[in-house]
Amino acid sequence: MSDPRELGFNYGRGWGVAPKPPVYLVAAKLARQLGRQLSQMSAQAWALEMALRSVRLATTGVEKAVAIAALERKLQNISTLVE
Repeated sequence: MSDPRELGFNYGRGWGVAPKPPVYLVAAKLARQLGRQLSQMSAQAWALEMALRSVRLATTGVEKAVAIAALERKLQNISTLVE
C-alpha cells in the first residue's frame, strides 16, 4: 500500500505500534501544561480587561470608587504573575 501522504492526506499508518521516544512524552506533557496555563492566563486577562472597562464606563462618584477598588484588587491578584 502506498503512503496516503502522497495523495495529500496526513493520516494513515503513522508511527505504528513501536513506543514513541522519551522526548515525545516530555513534549506532550509540556504541551498539556502550557494549554492549562494558557486557559488560566486568558481568563485572568479577560477579567482584567473587564475591570478596566468598568473604570472607563463609571460615571458617578460611587461607581468610580467601586470600579477603582475592584481594579486594584484584580491587579494585586494578577501582578504576582507578571514581572
